Amino acid sequence: MSNLNIVEKTITFPYDLLGRKAHQLVYKIGNLKSNIYFSTIDNSPINAKSLLGLLSIHIQKGTLVRIACHCENKDTAESDFKFVLKSINELAVSDNE
Repeated sequence: MSNLNIVEKTITFPYDLLGRKAHQLVYKIGNLKSNIYFSTIDNSPINAKSLLGLLSIHIQKGTLVRIACHCENKDTAESDFKFVLKSINELAVSDNE
C-alpha cells in the first residue's frame, strides 16, 4: 500500500460557485491526476471534479472552503493544488471584467 500525499488549505471563496462558474471550474480541474476535495464547515468533503458535488455544498462568496489534493506523488499533489487555486482566482477575475 502506498502513502497518499495530501496538500490542503482553507480559503475564503471569492465568488458564489453556481451554475456556469461551477461548470467552468469542474472543466478546468477535471483532468488533474490528484483527487480534489472541497469541504465547508457544514459539509463532508465532496469530489470537486463533480458538478453535482460542487453544487450540493452551496459555496457562496465569503464561505470558508477547505481544498485538499490527494495524490501518491507529492510533486503532483502540490502542482495540482496550485492549479486549483489559480483556476479559482482566474474565474474570480473573469467576474470583474
